[in-house]
Amino acid sequence: MRVYAFVALLFFFGCSGDDPEPIPCTERPVTLEVDATTSYMCGDGFESKVTIDNGSCETLTVGEISLVGVITGSTQCDPAVPSTYSPSVTSIPLGSRRTILDLRNTNPFCCRPPRCPNPYVCEERFTFEVETSAGTLTSSIAATISLGGCEELCQ
Repeated sequence: MRVYAFVALLFFFGCSGDDPEPIPCTERPVTLEVDATTSYMCGDGFESKVTIDNGSCETLTVGEISLVGVITGSTQCDPAVPSTYSPSVTSIPLGSRRTILDLRNTNPFCCRPPRCPNPYVCEERFTFEVETSAGTLTSSIAATISLGGCEELCQ
């Protein structure tokens, strides 16, 4: 009998119709940020961390990540080969920030035989594009690649 009375009290007080109104969501931009090393020497691997800040009022779905390099200074250099990656997180709750890609020491910078000329400096812009439910997000970083005299050969 006591259990029924307790349940009745919970029902009466819990459902009195005085529930607070939900707090409305304030839309902010959905942004893509790239934190990357901007200077490389012979044998250094490309490193970057790609993060999305979901300022929208909906859960954001994250798809494929593409990376394209373009030479912006030097006639000696070849651009990095375009790459695609799967995100480490495919869903970002509203108002949350998540790292979707963390590249550590990948694709070392090197030269073709017999070695790099000296000097050998490349200026390159790396652009990340991420497909999301809010559209395509893009962010770029510039990097200087100094390989003068590098004897580490590309494989």
